[in-house]
Amino acid sequence: MNLTAMNPLPPARPTRGFTLIEVTLAVGISAIALVGLLAMIPQGVMTMKRATDTAIEARIHQLIVAEIAQTDWQLRGKYDYRATGSNVRFYDDQGIRVPESEKDRAIYTVRLILPGADNGGQTIPMQLPARLGNTAAQLFNTSDPSKSEPMQLIIMEITSAPSIDAIAKFDLEQNWPSIRTYRSTMTRLVDEMTATGN
Repeated sequence: MNLTAMNPLPPARPTRGFTLIEVTLAVGISAIALVGLLAMIPQGVMTMKRATDTAIEARIHQLIVAEIAQTDWQLRGKYDYRATGSNVRFYDDQGIRVPESEKDRAIYTVRLILPGADNGGQTIPMQLPARLGNTAAQLFNTSDPSKSEPMQLIIMEITSAPSIDAIAKFDLEQNWPSIRTYRSTMTRLVDEMTATGN
């Protein structure tokens, strides 16, 4: 008995590819999706750069505040850029301080302002730079300044703009958008028994 003769195989159909219209539609849909994704790449890169800048600036801020906190209270004014005339600091891409002689490899430039701080007998002016209002800094207890004495306002201006490498450039209005300001308050804790001599 011949089973093949009883159940003949269906005739083979010719293989067909995609039509030109199907290929065109698929390419068009893919192109639209890819253009949308490619347009998001620059925004993603800018967001990543801002996040990196913020993280490194926070590290720089913490390092400087810790350094000032370990300084003798009467000498904290030496950190203000007006104390020496050029107290601007430079940091690399990891937030590590770079000597002024190597400032060309710096990424971040920092200017410190400590209004009213003592600099070994010389008091730093309370006047803030033009970018911060060109006014006198307000301490916490303006009615009784003696109660504000153990507090110190620390203002840090940080930029990653490579062209800003001198004090004067921080005050140029066209540079203001690229400068970020961080404010901290330091409090001097004094043991009353030690302070009164008991």
